[in-house]
Amino acid sequence: MTDIRADVVTRRTYNRPLNDEGTVFETWEQTVDRVIGHQEWLWERSKGEKLNQGETGELNEFRELMMSRKATTSGRTLWLGGTDVAKKHEASQFNCSFGRIETVHDVVDAFWLLLQGCGVGFEPIVGTLNGFAKHVEVETFRSTRTDRGEEDNKTELRVTEEGYRIYKITIGDSARAWAKALGKIMALKDP
Repeated sequence: MTDIRADVVTRRTYNRPLNDEGTVFETWEQTVDRVIGHQEWLWERSKGEKLNQGETGELNEFRELMMSRKATTSGRTLWLGGTDVAKKHEASQFNCSFGRIETVHDVVDAFWLLLQGCGVGFEPIVGTLNGFAKHVEVETFRSTRTDRGEEDNKTELRVTEEGYRIYKITIGDSARAWAKALGKIMALKDP
């Protein structure tokens, strides 16, 4: 038996909407079924084959523990497990990560993880990653587009005007495009 506060938090945070209006939501049992289905998908994909009887039994045992609220997955998996987002961007399921930042590529990877909602701790390695040799000005122009844009960075232009190097980039509408744009900007530093 759960208390009203737990039910409200579960409904607000983890039960996904079942209609476009957002007025009908999953029950706890539907949420658990979605999450268990996601765990099964992950396991079978990792194994490269269907689960055996023992493994299915283990998932069923976990399902019962979740139903009685004695055990659960992370909150991220309660919310996203079984969705297309969780299957396409698995890092959205990570709570935190850590990495050594030595190259621009490492910065891009860390930024991409942050854009997936994953916390990122890092250790900058002195002597390998360095900053800009000169002051860099960054000017942003907001898009006036109202629909979803391309996912990739499509437009890049490098020009020199009045002694200034200008780099114009149209950033795609995705975490990947934003992370790559940061890497491209960082790679422009003077030698």
